[in-house]
Amino acid sequence: MTRKCHQCTAEIHFKEKQIKNDDKIILNILKNISGSRELAGSHAHNLLEVIKDSDSENISMPPLCGKCSLAAYDELNRQLTELEMEGNAYEETLHCLQESASTSPYNSESNQTIINECDEEIEKLENELKLLEFEETQLQWDIDDVTKKESESSKEYDELFRGWKAGQRSLISRNELLHSLNNQNLYYLSQNERLKSPELLKAIAGTFKKPVSDPCDKLVFN
Repeated sequence: MTRKCHQCTAEIHFKEKQIKNDDKIILNILKNISGSRELAGSHAHNLLEVIKDSDSENISMPPLCGKCSLAAYDELNRQLTELEMEGNAYEETLHCLQESASTSPYNSESNQTIINECDEEIEKLENELKLLEFEETQLQWDIDDVTKKESESSKEYDELFRGWKAGQRSLISRNELLHSLNNQNLYYLSQNERLKSPELLKAIAGTFKKPVSDPCDKLVFN
């Protein structure tokens, strides 16, 4: 089964049974991660659309070829790093606000509002981080599949090469046998021509034309 890469439209060959199994696993994981299906981040839009349409049996995640998978993998690592830094910054802000709220009786309600907002933002970032980690895992699967296919192709090439070498050896042996048979054929042809030569025929004819004495002439009757 052939599908096109979601990025560069290159053709990718899949086994249909494997695609359906992978899609079911992907959809189940996305449901568990998404929770209410309302997540922030424009980069998660495609995954959310997949979650909304998860009742369809034939739904498929857009595949990527090996080259695009590596590029997307690097981009996800960069986004993960940025999210971790942003999450650390929110945690530091939350920690400072919590300390301020615990030590100062003033504006405690305002501080609590900010703390709640930070909690919500941290929760959103954690959900985005889970999605990105899942995308990273999926891309790692794609990379592993490409690596496995390259290894299988290399093994298949080695087998074909060994078969070709064996065929070459068999062809050489047959050529040698054919050459030997050809030499024998030439020898028999030359012998046949020699037997048909006028000189040999005359010699044979002369041999049978010589008078032969009758052995009965030598008998003596009393």
